[in-house]
Amino acid sequence: MAQIPQKKLRLVPLQIRNFWSAVSIARSGFGDETAMIVFSYLWYFWRNLRLPDFGLMARRQSMTLMSRRAPIALADIVTTAIHGWDVCWLDLELLRDCPMSDLLTYLETWPLAHRLLLVRSHSPLHWPHDEDRFCFEGKLPAPHGRGFYIYSSRSTPNGVTRFDRDRFITGRQNSLHTTCDFYLIERDGVPIGITGLYTADFWPGIGWGGWGAINREAAFRQTIFEALRLTEELARARDLQWFCIETSGAETYRLARKIYEYYGLELLIEITDFFASTDAWSKGENYLVYGKRLTV
Repeated sequence: MAQIPQKKLRLVPLQIRNFWSAVSIARSGFGDETAMIVFSYLWYFWRNLRLPDFGLMARRQSMTLMSRRAPIALADIVTTAIHGWDVCWLDLELLRDCPMSDLLTYLETWPLAHRLLLVRSHSPLHWPHDEDRFCFEGKLPAPHGRGFYIYSSRSTPNGVTRFDRDRFITGRQNSLHTTCDFYLIERDGVPIGITGLYTADFWPGIGWGGWGAINREAAFRQTIFEALRLTEELARARDLQWFCIETSGAETYRLARKIYEYYGLELLIEITDFFASTDAWSKGENYLVYGKRLTV
């Protein structure tokens, strides 16, 4: 029996007039996360109007580490709405001259409220052998074929003393420079899916697939692969080095994770108990990143 040829898909930039179509598809694909998707869409429209960002989606803050009232290192801190404002990413690129013993003390008396502190380093760090305090989680892509080493700490300070505050000088909080584009996926002029692509200065060279979903009645493997390919092409068109997708270990996304693997995306990192749980008696879902290198 002859196969019916697959009709090609095309991406249509998200606009106000097709906003509710996108939200309807998002609701069927993401359920409880629809509110965050709507927020992302509104932020996208806000940015397209060239209005001030105000750190609505992601924020960057600098912090100077002090010793005997003299500065010894500078750290960059990033928090995002997507991950939860209580997840704090810390860049250690500017801490190479800070003694490791001092750094551990600083991190254990971290003055910013957080549930999870994630430390990003351009080279391996030699932590004391105590995984209850700091744990190596894996690597994420960095420019020029290198990798970012990711470490985690879940020890939230009980309180910050005056002595602790004297260790830090907090700089001004700014929005993190990001780009974002959302699209409807259409077949013969009919919306059947949504997708998007993010970039952020904190992760140079990476295009992040954002909020991709296909209507259930159209969610055949070939259609999903074509939607992923179109999103990947957006990253290639920007000369990015990696195409990555963030997801969680929730049972809801088990099939999506299998599809990413079949498509050729590699599991790059998994961080346990990353997302906050709504149930006080259970752990949060794991954070997973799948990725594919686009350049040789």
